[in-house]
Amino acid sequence: MTAERGSSFGVQVAFVLWMIAFGLSLVLAADVEPTGSGFTRGMNRVGTFFRWQFLAFAMAIVTWMLARGRSDLSKAVRLMARVPITIQCLLGFAGAVVVILALVFK
Repeated sequence: MTAERGSSFGVQVAFVLWMIAFGLSLVLAADVEPTGSGFTRGMNRVGTFFRWQFLAFAMAIVTWMLARGRSDLSKAVRLMARVPITIQCLLGFAGAVVVILALVFK
């Protein structure tokens, strides 16, 4: 194992853990049996989604922090480490836009 390969291993593991948490937020939320009745039916799915997304966001921060300022990593690995935090920020921005639009056009 080369020195560069060994130094990028932590970033790669954090990236894979982020992918798992992000994927589980989608799969498990869709798999949860909806409870409640009427308007609130299925709100338990939202909680499951946000729990896993919180973990995915934490892993995105860890991935970014592991690669930040590391000149010994290849450009591809540094770029790969920015992908999770970018996707999580875009998801948060999209959620904020939906809430704002819902308030404006009520």
